[in-house]
Amino acid sequence: MSHSQIDRMSSFSSGAAPLGSVRQQPAVHVIGSTRSRRRGPRSQVACVRRSVPKHCRTLPDPCLGESRHLGSVSISSASSQNKNKKDDSVSLDSAAAACNSVHSLSVFFINIQCLLAHIAELCHHLEIHQPHVVCLQETWLDASHKEINVAGYRVCSRRDRHPGSNRGGVLTLERNDFNGLVHIANSEDEERSWHFLKLGVETLLLANWYRPGSSAFDGFSVLYAELAEYFNQVSGVLLVGDLNIHHKKWLKYSSCDTRIGSEMKTLCDFHGFAQLVKEPTRQEYLLDLAISDIAGAKASVLSYIADHKAVRIDVPIPVIKEVFTERTVWNLKTANWEGLKSDLQNVDWSILQRGTGEDALIVFMEILWNLLLKHITQKVITCKKSSHPWLNERCRASICKKNAAEGTEAFKDVQAECTKILLEERLKYVEALKIKLASLPRSSKQWWRINRELLNRKATLTSIPPLKDGADWLVDAKAKADVFARTFDSKCKLPPEVIDTPFFGNPEREMLDFVAFRTRDTKKLFKKIG
Repeated sequence: MSHSQIDRMSSFSSGAAPLGSVRQQPAVHVIGSTRSRRRGPRSQVACVRRSVPKHCRTLPDPCLGESRHLGSVSISSASSQNKNKKDDSVSLDSAAAACNSVHSLSVFFINIQCLLAHIAELCHHLEIHQPHVVCLQETWLDASHKEINVAGYRVCSRRDRHPGSNRGGVLTLERNDFNGLVHIANSEDEERSWHFLKLGVETLLLANWYRPGSSAFDGFSVLYAELAEYFNQVSGVLLVGDLNIHHKKWLKYSSCDTRIGSEMKTLCDFHGFAQLVKEPTRQEYLLDLAISDIAGAKASVLSYIADHKAVRIDVPIPVIKEVFTERTVWNLKTANWEGLKSDLQNVDWSILQRGTGEDALIVFMEILWNLLLKHITQKVITCKKSSHPWLNERCRASICKKNAAEGTEAFKDVQAECTKILLEERLKYVEALKIKLASLPRSSKQWWRINRELLNRKATLTSIPPLKDGADWLVDAKAKADVFARTFDSKCKLPPEVIDTPFFGNPEREMLDFVAFRTRDTKKLFKKIG
């Protein structure tokens, strides 16, 4: 035998693997006789483990019964994987960029109290804030004012008050470089104008409303009817204006609780609206409201013009997003249930009584997991989640056709056709959701998810009314949580000890070192001794 062979044998014999490690094949074939290693029979766990492929034997991180999340694919990565598709296919990223060139929208509204008297101050504020849409109340305009010129803005809609009065009236302006506002109609009996706010695939409903404090109250029946007419055609609603409504529990900065305020709160709860303005807008009262169901919309109270403060609403416009997620799920239709049942019955479960409870759990999980892999196959599925699930290939093609027609004479016709197609596909999607909702039990989580989607309740709504802590009203979530915590903490304490059996009285002294035996217990002990 050569010296190199002897060196290799000595190096291999001295590098034995530690106990409990996986057995490995020797890297060098040793020439000569080796000691045979005796092995006993394999355990049940080892037999079950060897019945499935090696790459499946490790227990998954999530609990058994959950599908494993393998990762998500964003739009950008998904589009990069589909580079070999046809050239005329619509890219979702390009459609999103084209349709949502405006990613945030600002609406400026105020009770101006005579536009002509405060137009210079208004222009100064518009120059600073640069809102896309301006809603004015109490313009005090009539038929004698033919044209209104506000620098950088053009008139979209105008509703003057009836000729018998010189006050009131609403006016809606849009910025010259913004063309997404379309006037629908004016309310016949009330000072309110309705608009579609079009931003690519998103269409919002915007209302500019002035409600005088002395106006007759009809239970908002006209408002309910007008909302019902346009509600299914839009993905969000924004109603702004000076409403002259008081409700201390809801609006906080009010003089009292009124029936009109309660009715407006009921209307908001019915449609899933939230009131966004959280500060006073006229002296110590909150009269100028912004009511919306748009998630993420925020209100900022600005400086005074006349005797009202201006309010700016920032509305985030979401970009079209699609997320593709791969998940490994069980293929239950092809499962060998009889084989699984037989193998589970043949397992000697007495091994679970050995060791600690944690050891028994690990053994049980490993046996069950490997038997499931043995008798039930798995498959990988791709799940798609979209911010606009109704946006199909027909919608994408129509959007791209509209973008290609920009700057041509046919743009208006193509734009109208695109709007029609988007509305048709959204209504089809809503109808399909309604049919699916009717087939689900109300105990299902999916039923409630679809129900919220159908009601357009995407905004964060509070289910806890304003709370009164002493003399203060609490309206924000943190203050409510704090008062709940203090109340629960004060109640979760044991009451002071009282003696509810006074005929026993208090003991004169306590003998801690004295052990008392009852007579019958003593007799039993003596009987056992005897």
